[in-house]
Amino acid sequence: MVKYLFGYLSNWKVLLMALLVNMVSITVAALLLPGIDIVERRLITFVLLGVTLGVLNTVVKPVLQLLTIRLLFITYGINVIIINTIMLLLLDWIFGPAFEVSGLLTAILGAIIIWSLSTFLDYMFGVLPPLGYMQALREEEGEA
Repeated sequence: MVKYLFGYLSNWKVLLMALLVNMVSITVAALLLPGIDIVERRLITFVLLGVTLGVLNTVVKPVLQLLTIRLLFITYGINVIIINTIMLLLLDWIFGPAFEVSGLLTAILGAIIIWSLSTFLDYMFGVLPPLGYMQALREEEGEA
């Protein structure tokens, strides 16, 4: 099962679509919220923002979720919004003057917009495996 899932996630088309989803989500949040500003509006900036958000969500976010797993149950999932806000603030810190988030409330609203839009687009364009994909892999392994 691991080799099938790894093969799915290492597909270059899936990685490219994940990059595009991150770029679109950040851009929409910047367009909707006046407190999020992409100062340098060049293609390379959008690509770097998308790649960096993908790396943060792949490396840092699971560590934070593991460290705060108890808060997830206590706060009924609000912890996920807090972690996404931290990811957005880290993105602001990494990019400095090229990407600016002004204020905590703007970061929270931006994190909600980015999270909800990217989740929707991930499932819509096939970045995440379909909901029945893992079940089909388990059944396939059981038959083999």
